Parts: sequence; structure tokens; C-alpha cells
Amino acid sequence: YVTGDGGFELDSSALDRLRLFLNGGGVLFADPCREGQWKEFAESVEHVATQLELEPGAVERWHPLLLARHVLVAP
Repeated sequence: YVTGDGGFELDSSALDRLRLFLNGGGVLFADPCREGQWKEFAESVEHVATQLELEPGAVERWHPLLLARHVLVAP
């Protein structure tokens, strides 16, 4: 989960780690704060998706990802 109210950039190392996470089945929720420069945050998320050759999608109310029970195990 990532949230923000301004633009950002990821360096190549962070992009590689995020790519590994997502390719391993991870999910990234990106939620712009509706105050501040939320449009810049959303544009940055879209830019990262483009760099990773991915298509971001909206998760609407009642989406299975939001309804599924997730059991998290402590390390």
C-alpha cells in the first residue's frame, strides 16, 4: 500500500525490487490523498506502471481483493 499527495520517482533499484514483488504475485494498492497535489501522485504511479510495462487498474467497491480474507503471518 502506498499513498501520497505529490509526485515521486523511483530509482532503478527500487523499480527492480517492485518488479520482483509484483512478478512474485504481490499487489500494490496506490491511493492518492485528495488533498495537496494528488494528481501528481497519480501521474507518478502511472509513470511507474509504464516503466514496469504494467497497466494499473481501479479497484472498485466490492472488488474480490477487498472482500477476500487475508491471513498474514508474522515473520
